[in-house]
Amino acid sequence: MLGEASMELTAGPRAVAHLAVPRELLPAGPKEFLVADADGLRALHFPAPDREIPYPSPEFYVEVAPGAVTVTARTLLRDLLLQADRPDPAACADRGLVTLLPGERVTIGVRGRQTPDPAAARAALSCMEPAG
Repeated sequence: MLGEASMELTAGPRAVAHLAVPRELLPAGPKEFLVADADGLRALHFPAPDREIPYPSPEFYVEVAPGAVTVTARTLLRDLLLQADRPDPAACADRGLVTLLPGERVTIGVRGRQTPDPAAARAALSCMEPAG
């Protein structure tokens, strides 16, 4: 993290609020991006097209339990997706794309899967990777 700011923001129901980003927090190039967290919601802004962003090779830990796959990021995981139906056509995940910063974790619920398998879960995960 290169910088941080806490700002007040109010938006009424069905309204849009705009907030200026302090100049010192604007991304200086494709290696930097903005993260805005508010009331449990997150927005990310990447200043360049995906093909120009030098994404790191994804590194993460996977834990499985009946009905769940937990992923802990060691690097940025942009648009992480568990394709639960790849190892088991009857399985489905309870969420789609999620972006994790290093150290963050997400637990994805899985229905219809018979036996948790860490290797199969890892193989069914995908995210943005370095262009090559």
